Amino acid sequence: MARYYFDIDDNGVRFHDEDGIECETLDGVREAAIDALPRMACDALPDGDHHVISISVRDQTDKPVFHASLTLDAGWHSPENCIAAADSATRRTGGAAAQIEPHVETEDLPRTVL
Repeated sequence: MARYYFDIDDNGVRFHDEDGIECETLDGVREAAIDALPRMACDALPDGDHHVISISVRDQTDKPVFHASLTLDAGWHSPENCIAAADSATRRTGGAAAQIEPHVETEDLPRTVL
């Protein structure tokens, strides 16, 4: 069995895998990476309207062998919806100012292929 290292990028914060895990096949590497993404997303989200978590897998010689990512891209369709959400959040928090920003058009955001 070969050892593979799963380096993580969580919205720009990188974690370098020093330990790795053993996988019998490259299909096992793919499965392990893809299975990990939703679990990591549950811990990390939501902290905004755009979040990308990715895993880059390398072998024992540091050669890249696989990459997978998961992207959250959320936003309001109109300024009216954004204002209504801000008003609702203000009422819910007892008058505290809501921190809701209008959505940036998706054409302006970088795309990550899953």
